[in-house]
Amino acid sequence: MPRVHSRPVRLLLLLFLLLAGCITPPAVSAAGGSDVYLGNMPPGAEKVAVPVDGEVELRGVYVPGDPGAPVVVHLLGSGASVSVSYAAGLFWEMHDRGLASLALDYRGVGPSGGKRSPKHLRADARAAYAEAVRRAGAPGRVVVRGTSIGTLAATALLEDGEAPAAVVLFAPVRGETVAKNWLYENWWDVFAFPMSLLLRPTTDVKLVPALAACDAPLLVFFPEADGFLPANEMALVDEAVGAAGGTSVHVEGATHLGVAARGFGIPAEESALYARLFPGLPDVAARVEEAFAGVPGDALGVAQREELEAFVARRRLDPPALAAAFAVAGMATAGTERERYLLDWLREVPRERLRGLPFEALVALVDFDDPMGALDPRELYGLRAVMQGAFRERKPAPADVVRAAREGGWERRSVYEEPLPPGLEALALLGTATRSVDARDGSPLPNGAPARLRLAREESLRQVVRLMLKAAGIPERVAPLGRLEAYVDGAWQVVEL
Repeated sequence: MPRVHSRPVRLLLLLFLLLAGCITPPAVSAAGGSDVYLGNMPPGAEKVAVPVDGEVELRGVYVPGDPGAPVVVHLLGSGASVSVSYAAGLFWEMHDRGLASLALDYRGVGPSGGKRSPKHLRADARAAYAEAVRRAGAPGRVVVRGTSIGTLAATALLEDGEAPAAVVLFAPVRGETVAKNWLYENWWDVFAFPMSLLLRPTTDVKLVPALAACDAPLLVFFPEADGFLPANEMALVDEAVGAAGGTSVHVEGATHLGVAARGFGIPAEESALYARLFPGLPDVAARVEEAFAGVPGDALGVAQREELEAFVARRRLDPPALAAAFAVAGMATAGTERERYLLDWLREVPRERLRGLPFEALVALVDFDDPMGALDPRELYGLRAVMQGAFRERKPAPADVVRAAREGGWERRSVYEEPLPPGLEALALLGTATRSVDARDGSPLPNGAPARLRLAREESLRQVVRLMLKAAGIPERVAPLGRLEAYVDGAWQVVEL
């Protein structure tokens, strides 16, 4: 039987063998935009540009902490960028604990120049680390924190002999196998096998021996199951962490993406590590003193002072008197979800607007006490967006707010936030889901809808105007005889509904 197309087949086979191991995996993904927005960052945040290899600049952000604070250098995962909004939440968490943050995007990612490639991870990590050491003053004042592909960037620093204060890793991967594991996770074996032969190792970093030799305090978060790091490889990494005297945390029910998303917050184990390494942070006494500046001497009772101390130990507000206002308004112990709604909203209000308010007005701004429970901070997110869309950058007058509420039918409408249901750990970095309700047609209200929608139309209008004023950073209060007042131009003015 004659052979058919034998020469083309041999040529294709030869070409395949020549290409085997020659393709660099696309392990660093595009993400973010061309600039870093500082408007939702902690006070003092600044854009940073650091040259690398003498040809391009890595761009990102530096966020200060308490005076003389250690610096946490963030080596992000593939598909993440300092230019995306949820990164600001992580920097706030660090800032609240008194820690400074430095994060630079890899080459070709977000605002950074150059061409994306995992072969640049080592050099990019070294550039970021050197900048962190320069700002912190010494390597012993720098924490290296890596997520997913960023764990290889972090490990490269250990291979190069760096000695940071600590190393914290989320969802580690191995450079030798991560790309091939991805193929087998996402393709049939019959396709994954030949494609895997074409791939080089993602980097030359050897995660397992580098972690085993790590002298710094080491904390590593693992998923329960991970297609990027199968069980046999996870056991090797776990063993290396133990050999270094480090701590492994296996997150029950989590995937690779779930643990990577967890890295946009600070888990309890990480918080405990910082408390042990840097016992003077945050400086609670200094924060309490700042909070009392400009506060009337008899404004806080003994119990409120205790609440204030507990509050400033976990949150740092600008202006500092806001923390005392939280205590006076009874919001300093309101619970984590409620507290988060309030903080997310306040951090979007222009700080110059808040700094110009007297203490009495600050208390009114953060006071959500209501006899009917109808002043719901879950609505702040949606109403803030409404106000920003209606008035852009200018601060509206109270009459403008009333008009916007009536014209939009907001007395019978709502946009509010709910916690995400279990199982959506991939979206944990967002933490909530937005839900809309339109009851203008008389439809039944869903469970958990804001209580004000069950009030009479005029009373619901009154409550939504109060929320919209707060969303715009305008203090409001209910004065004697039930009048609604807003603090505008240094005085309380009656709001006509």
